[in-house]
Amino acid sequence: MYGALGPSLRAMLSDYWSEYRRGYPHFLLEGGRFGSWLSRRIDRVEPTAQGPVSLLLQRDLGNVRAALAASQSMAAFASEVQLHSLGPRSAPSA
Repeated sequence: MYGALGPSLRAMLSDYWSEYRRGYPHFLLEGGRFGSWLSRRIDRVEPTAQGPVSLLLQRDLGNVRAALAASQSMAAFASEVQLHSLGPRSAPSA
């Protein structure tokens, strides 16, 4: 998708990092935030980039959201498994 933006990608990335100086350490969160920002930017500032770029962006954002949902589900499952594997809690001995 980024290749479809051509030479304007560098300026867009600079604008993004000017607006969001602190990134998320989780790449899916950062990717989702960047994709949402880029979608708004294309609609507002770069209407000539609409069309194929918007379609690719929507596809990629869907993939990021699905991966993030799967990651959250896996984390919840792992927490459940870990809690069950600890067994019942016993009172501390004196």
